[in-house]
Amino acid sequence: MGEKRGYIRYALEGDITWKPEGDSSGAVKGRLLDISFSGVSVFLKESVDNNTIVQFDFSTNLIEHHFLGKAKIIHVKKQKLYHEDGFKIGLEFIEVNKGLVLSLVNRIQSKICEEARRRWQTMPKDVGPI
Repeated sequence: MGEKRGYIRYALEGDITWKPEGDSSGAVKGRLLDISFSGVSVFLKESVDNNTIVQFDFSTNLIEHHFLGKAKIIHVKKQKLYHEDGFKIGLEFIEVNKGLVLSLVNRIQSKICEEARRRWQTMPKDVGPI
């Protein structure tokens, strides 16, 4: 079976809160799992309905301010995270600042490259061909 995603997903730690559009009841809180240019994955303790439109707000240590937008729930799957029962939820961005998404993804890529560079610099120099 082929990959349905059109963009690479990158691990992302942080907290997310959202409210279903048109619903003034309590907010849903979860943990960010990853991000791509088109959406995020989130871990929640409770299930939610597919195709629900939500207004979200998330924060991560990679950006100074909160990331706000609108998304659609496109995937709900029962899953454990660190021995905790819950659900992996896929959100597809509907309305977001794509410049901010790109900036965040670029920061993650830069961190990955920096970590790889540090590992490379600490490798023994007498290693033969790989």
